[in-house]
This record gives sequence, structure tokens and C-alpha cells, in this order.
Amino acid sequence: MYRRLTIEHFRGFEYLDLPNLAPITLLSGKNNTGKTAVLEAFFTHAAGRFSGEQAKSIDRDLFAPLNRSQKLTKISSWQPFFHNYDLDSPVRLSGFLDESKVTVEWQATSDRDGLDGTVTRLTDNEDKPLRSKFGTYVDKTKHGYQIRTAGQADHPFLRTTARILTNRARVSQQELAERVSELKVRGFDQQLLAAMRIIDPRLANLEILLSNGKPMVHANFDIGRMMPLPLLGEGMSAVADFILALVEASNGIVLIDEIENGIHHSALTSLWEHLSQVAELTNTQIIAATHSHECVVAAYRALRDQPDRLSLIRLHADPKPPYAVRATDYDQETLESALEMNLDVR
Repeated sequence: MYRRLTIEHFRGFEYLDLPNLAPITLLSGKNNTGKTAVLEAFFTHAAGRFSGEQAKSIDRDLFAPLNRSQKLTKISSWQPFFHNYDLDSPVRLSGFLDESKVTVEWQATSDRDGLDGTVTRLTDNEDKPLRSKFGTYVDKTKHGYQIRTAGQADHPFLRTTARILTNRARVSQQELAERVSELKVRGFDQQLLAAMRIIDPRLANLEILLSNGKPMVHANFDIGRMMPLPLLGEGMSAVADFILALVEASNGIVLIDEIENGIHHSALTSLWEHLSQVAELTNTQIIAATHSHECVVAAYRALRDQPDRLSLIRLHADPKPPYAVRATDYDQETLESALEMNLDVR
């Protein structure tokens, strides 16, 4: 579990220190203070110690928005991840996990084929390499740009899994059906149903049925007809994605952007209680960004009897150049005091 993360030369951060991370940590702050970028920094740190499936997730969750918004060149595909687009200053992310520290360093480079990418170096507490350098490259395809990596994990630390949820409901229905099937195999189907019943208590069960020859998740509400999950609204899909990610990232970390989106405030306390239970069962850490005061209050109420499980980090930008972003951290005791004094912690 991450106890602390320091970020250097990444996105809008020249330097940012995030101390006192808890099993569940909320990120708050005004628009454009870097909450999503912090989630990306955690994910990038985790991706620096994983290859295969993690590379696919980087492609889907970080590069997909760029592919949709602009015609990428080799150099522009990486520049947005470097502070002030400066490829000469390497990104350095230092994660303190329990008793160990691992630093991930990204340096812009090109491979032998001239493809744009980075070279990643991993070091431990004493700045000793955990593995030789390995590359992460962007390959141009007819569908846009995709990530590939070179090198295999050769240390237990390098195999931690992370999931980032920034673009919800973008997976195919066939992929969703496969994920729900795997969840059932692992014995977490009741946790999924319980979470979705927080949004709609009428839900009886979930079934995977063929639709036009392809598997699709359907919900049974005892109304005589099964309803495809995509028709049930954003809240149901979001909650399902949370539980799926927690199980898939067991012993790792789940990063959620704007966690309150699509969920009525009256459901938030029960949702936080359930997410905390599943996170504890799977030994998974949650870092979630929010703009919602109701969401912060709900998390505090859900976890107030577990004082070591919740923290909040509020990001704020200096009003004058160079507009550096700083972090203020709250444990449950100081968060309680802030809420009692009606201070704005969003």
C-alpha cells in the first residue's frame, strides 16, 4: 500500500509531495489543480513496475483521450506527461509502500526503429536498481497510437496491479461480460450485487445472456424481462465498475476520478461502507478524486469508526506565478474538525 508519493516534473507539477496516504484517500481541490494528474501519477508509478496488461490500460485510459482530441506526432504523444512539455527534465515518481521506497524515472528517448517513447529506471530505498532499464514506446496504428513495453518483471514489487477509472463505460459489452464472469469465478458476485442494490434495491441477480450472438450482462428485476446493464443508467454501471476494479486489482490500487458522478448523494454513505469492505477483503487501496462535499461527508461518516482507513488531500494552486500546486492533508481527526467548523475541504 502506498504511504506516500512524491511527484517531480510530471504534468502540471514541478514538485508535489503527497504524505499520509491511507487505505482510502480522497483527493479534492478546485478545477485545474491536478486531481486527475495525481491519479495518472499513481498509475504511471504502478505502470513502471508492470508491463503486459498494464500497458494496455495506459493505452486505453491515458492515450485514448489524446487520440480522440488531436492528431498525434511522435513527440507530442509523450510531451503532455512532462512538466511544461520539457522532455529534457525526466519525470521522477517516488512511491513509499509500507517499508520500501521505489522511484520510477521516465526519460524521453527513441528505440532502434525511431519510435517515440521513454526509458524507465527503477531504484529502491538506497537508489540501487531493481531491474535494468526498459522501454515504453508508442506505436502508430490505423486506430491511433498504442503502448508497448520491453522487459519482464523480475522482482515481486514489479507485479503490483493498478486500475484507473477516468473514462467510464468505454469497455465493450463483451469485455464487461468476461469481467463479470471472472468475478463470479472468484466468488465476489454477491459483493457486486450488494453494491448495485445500493443504487436500486429491486435488483434480483445478474445473468450473462447472448445478444446478437455476443455475451452481454443483463439484470433481473423480476419484471418478466431481463434488462441489459447499459440501459440501467450511469450509477449502476459506475458502481459495477468500482467493484470489478477492486477485485481485479487485488493487493494493488484502484484510482477513481470524480467518484460521485452519476450517484445520488443519498447513496454515498452506504456505497463508501461497501467499497471499504470490498477493498479490505481484496487488500486493495483506493485513491478517489471528488468535487463533492456530500461525497467527503459520506466517506467520513462511513469510516468514522475506523480512524486509520481514511485521509483527504486537498490540492490548491498558488495565485501568483509560477502557480505551484501544494497539498494539505487531513487525517480523520482533522477532517472531523474541519467538517464541524464548516470549512470547505472540497
